[in-house]
Amino acid sequence: MRLKTPAYSKGVPLNMTPMIDVVFLLLIFFLVASQFAQVEYDQSVDLPKAESSESQESQPSKTYRLVIQIDRDEQWTLAGNPVTLPDMEIHLETLARSLKPDQIEVRIRADRKAPYRSIEPLLMTCAENGIWDVNFAVLPEGTPQ
Repeated sequence: MRLKTPAYSKGVPLNMTPMIDVVFLLLIFFLVASQFAQVEYDQSVDLPKAESSESQESQPSKTYRLVIQIDRDEQWTLAGNPVTLPDMEIHLETLARSLKPDQIEVRIRADRKAPYRSIEPLLMTCAENGIWDVNFAVLPEGTPQ
């Protein structure tokens, strides 16, 4: 004699297709995002060492972080693209108008051999637009070259 199994014990089959789609989309997103982060930080810039520094993980993050690199030849780079001072002034003015200036963080990655005359106009432009959160990327003192 065969026993009947209750209808509720069979369960509902799960459709795995949407879950696989989401996993692939997340994978592609993180691959693309990590590629942009690598373009932003050029390894050819020899950062200066600092006797004291503060880790960026301890600071609250801003809405918008702008990373500007200055190499030893006084060339400015923004997101892997070379820029000039007038371009940077326009970019910062537009950014300050579209966001609140206290939501913007500017990080300067200047080569240790870059002269101050190439950094000063950037600092002045930030101050003129009310952007006061300007940081310099440095290496901790014990870091090897």
